[in-house]
Amino acid sequence: VKLRGGGCQSGGDTGGLGALLLLLAGVFFLRKKRQRRLALLGLVGAMLVPAAANALSTRNLELGNFRPTIGNEADFITVDNTKVGDHLAWAAGVGFGFASKALIVESEETDMTDQPVRSRFATDIWASFAFMDRFEVGANIKLLSQQGDEPMFSSIEPADGFAVGDVHLYGKAHLLDAKPISLAAAGFFSIPTATDQEFAGAEGFSTGVRAIAAVNLGRIQLGANLGYRLRQNGRLADVVQGDEIAYGLGGSFLFAEDLQAIAEFIGAFGLEGDETGGISPLEGIVGVRYHLQPQWGLIAGAGRGLVSGIGAPAARGFLMLSFSPGRTARKVIRKEVIMVSALDPNKDEDDDGILNKDDECPQQAEDKDGFKDEDGCADLDNDGDGLMDKIDRCKMVPEDKDGHLDDDGCPDEDNDGDGIKDVDDKCPNEPEDKDGFKDDDGCDDFDNDRDGVPDLMDMCPKKKESINGIKDEDGCPDRGAAAVMVLNDQISVMEPIAFWGKSTRLKKRSANVIGQVAATLRAHPEFAKVGIEVHVHPRGPKDQKLSEDRGKAIKEQMTKRGVPADRLVIQAKGSSKPVRKSGKNAKKFNDRVTFPVLEVKEVP
Repeated sequence: VKLRGGGCQSGGDTGGLGALLLLLAGVFFLRKKRQRRLALLGLVGAMLVPAAANALSTRNLELGNFRPTIGNEADFITVDNTKVGDHLAWAAGVGFGFASKALIVESEETDMTDQPVRSRFATDIWASFAFMDRFEVGANIKLLSQQGDEPMFSSIEPADGFAVGDVHLYGKAHLLDAKPISLAAAGFFSIPTATDQEFAGAEGFSTGVRAIAAVNLGRIQLGANLGYRLRQNGRLADVVQGDEIAYGLGGSFLFAEDLQAIAEFIGAFGLEGDETGGISPLEGIVGVRYHLQPQWGLIAGAGRGLVSGIGAPAARGFLMLSFSPGRTARKVIRKEVIMVSALDPNKDEDDDGILNKDDECPQQAEDKDGFKDEDGCADLDNDGDGLMDKIDRCKMVPEDKDGHLDDDGCPDEDNDGDGIKDVDDKCPNEPEDKDGFKDDDGCDDFDNDRDGVPDLMDMCPKKKESINGIKDEDGCPDRGAAAVMVLNDQISVMEPIAFWGKSTRLKKRSANVIGQVAATLRAHPEFAKVGIEVHVHPRGPKDQKLSEDRGKAIKEQMTKRGVPADRLVIQAKGSSKPVRKSGKNAKKFNDRVTFPVLEVKEVP
């Protein structure tokens, strides 16, 4: 026959595998090599210890690892956390639970099963005491009412009626708090007070140690336990219950100050006997904790076995009530979880006229400034603009953060003071020039006719200059043919730009053309980037250098004529793209310069 719990059937040692992997992870998380080697050696030693050949045949078995967490600062249900209560704080609690099929017997020859523990009602009673803000001790006892069925094929008699479980003594030390991670260690000792031969407790005394890790993510709490339990072997049917590695993983989410959802996995990996499937249970648990008051907690939940070691039930339900007078209450303030001491709800701790039960910040006085004065919290930045009220000139109106006087806390509706509000001002940081030309757009129109000649120098500010190389700097239209034409993607020159021989010295007529290109660029500020694309006739290895130098010469001439250097990009092509490779006029065609428009921007 095979002794199991009523949880999901898994077969083999799957339950132990999870614990073993968790233990290995803990081994390699140890920082010091010496600690790592010792931990690994302990693991190997534990795995090599043989099952006791003279294990007692007994019904004194402990069914599962479901034991409520005791302490002032519990975040989970059975998984321990690293927190301890304040100095001299104490806590107590009682839990009521039901588990079905905590122990069944399977026939290896037929599909028949016996149920020595078909139903199990348990009452857990516990208490704890904290001291020195780092240590906590406690005790727990389980009272049972069990029913089972008469055996059909096995010789295992059912549990019957009331039984008392073992008394567990417990101690915990908080070791490290390196936010968000914290560590603790715990030890426990079990006194064999259980009713004999009623599946109520282990055979003899037992003891163990547990490593505890936690991660605090505000509303989310995560916890992990990994421990070793040493106890006298007890044999029944195909299992030998003795030493084991116990583990637990837990997570909780704080929905509100008084409401928390919890999920856990708890299990063990039995180290005794040839068949470990029956002594390697794994159970999943979910629950909800509701705090009636900061000191009073109510937990309701359910669970079931995931791997069918003994004690992993087909179904579990439970209800727990805890009282922790010194518990640190959780407050959710502006989406953050704040820890506050448990206070008398009918007193006013901070003397701000708001009772603790109605005060979101019971230890911080309300500032009484006319803004949310009913919540009990000091609102240091009423308008939420990042500037504290004590330096904020406009406490109830947020700063507009537009780069203009952002340190005074007031929204600046007209940054440039030109009478046009920023929402309607195309140039909010430059005042309108009020010259009768587009005075409603908020921009300083320094060149009304957009001919590239500023109005202060423009002799004809309302008539465009005709860019043709004849007095292009006076701003007035002149007669004469232009050498430059603006196309969609380039500034086209009607006359070639020529240099003297192999030099970078422009011919006089070409210098005039360059001047017209510069004037055209001044008149078209929307052309953010324009290329100076220079090609040369194939002459030899210095073609690329000649192309670059001519580009620099053209750029220099254009910057002297008022074109910003950052708008001009030299594109030296060398002799890589000749128009004609040979012929009488090849040199004339190959030595050429073009001005492609590379980037366009929007201008007011």
